[in-house]
Amino acid sequence: MEQAAAAPEPIADAAPVVAASPPAPAPAEDAKPLSKNQQKKLAKAQKLVAMKAQRTAERKEKKKLKREANAERDYSSPKPKKQKIEQFPSSVRVVIDSDFADLMSEKEISSCMRQLTRCYAENRRAKIPVVLSACGVGKVMQDNLNMTQKDWRGWKMPIVETLLKEAIPDSSNVVYLTADSTTVLHELDETKAYVIGGIVDKNRYKNLCLNRANEAGFQTAQLPIGEYIKMNSRRVLTVNQVLEIMLKFLETKDWKEAFLQVIPQRKITPKVKKSKKGRKNQEGEEGQEEDEDEDGTDDGSEDDEEDGDDTEGVSDKNITKDAEDKEAPAAVKAAPEPELSK
Repeated sequence: MEQAAAAPEPIADAAPVVAASPPAPAPAEDAKPLSKNQQKKLAKAQKLVAMKAQRTAERKEKKKLKREANAERDYSSPKPKKQKIEQFPSSVRVVIDSDFADLMSEKEISSCMRQLTRCYAENRRAKIPVVLSACGVGKVMQDNLNMTQKDWRGWKMPIVETLLKEAIPDSSNVVYLTADSTTVLHELDETKAYVIGGIVDKNRYKNLCLNRANEAGFQTAQLPIGEYIKMNSRRVLTVNQVLEIMLKFLETKDWKEAFLQVIPQRKITPKVKKSKKGRKNQEGEEGQEEDEDEDGTDDGSEDDEEDGDDTEGVSDKNITKDAEDKEAPAAVKAAPEPELSK
């Protein structure tokens, strides 16, 4: 028999091998200081990290309250049905011209189709709905609708690929709505077809809808926004906002009410009223006279601002100039008369 191999000698306990961590890079002496924008981003990131625990706790508390509310809910009684709104359909025609796919990015096309969907929903639940349709909806837009609204072909709204000129051959009854038009729309004629340009372009293309309407021989008009409210930016609205304004006008017969209900408040310039600040009578009779003059000027300014419509469309420079003209007599009255040299 072969002799058994000798057992290996035990190895002495060796010290654990610790991988040496790479040395931290020394800060570069010529490192550029952070810009203000970078400092803001860094501070924002640090703030988000610090508030992460608080947001998590708030989320958990919200879920807990929701679970408690669901546990207390009585599911025995049936859910009440929504009452159907009584509608009075109008014969006003509104067409959304969507033949702008080649001028929009994929993201803008998706946004445009969401606005088209919103138009359909708003018209369905309007008290006085219009005859709504969309033309020029090409393959790219149809593919987008197939992904987001698979039942769009069953809508009670014609959505066709036919171009506007072919869909409405009689150009005399077409009014293309565009903010660049010089004609102001005051009434909605039931014999006309009002066209809304279905494009999302962030105002890249100037006079696009106006030029298209002129080439096709269509009439043009703009909503009377400037006659009722003052906006912070250009009077350019989304497709669904234009339709919602028209629906509200048919319901209320008031353009101003329609604008205020649809246009976001952030886009409307608020009317600023000057506060009366009378100075204390510390300079005798002369101080009283100056206070009376100033009070009269402030009252006049407030009356003008309360009228509202009288100052609409007037530039800020003209308003400033008028205010200076009103204050001029008071300033002349307060100035001392120069002595004539003998």
